[in-house]
Amino acid sequence: MALDGVIQIGPDGFNIRGTFHFSLISISTTDITGNPYYYFDMTAGATVSATVFGLSFGGIGVSASFHAEARAARLDALGDGDH
Repeated sequence: MALDGVIQIGPDGFNIRGTFHFSLISISTTDITGNPYYYFDMTAGATVSATVFGLSFGGIGVSASFHAEARAARLDALGDGDH
């Protein structure tokens, strides 16, 4: 899933403009040995800039990301449960 957007306050040439991005991937599957395998990836970012009389006064941005992968061992119950 991904979401991108732009918001602008004011007309072109005299405005404050912001952009953002968000992305999320979450997968739960089985590896070749039959054990569960999990994959999670998330990124997000945003920028803000100002333009006055057609001149850009720069901007500021922030971004973050997180990634995790895990493999879990499958446990099979052995015996008849009388232990």
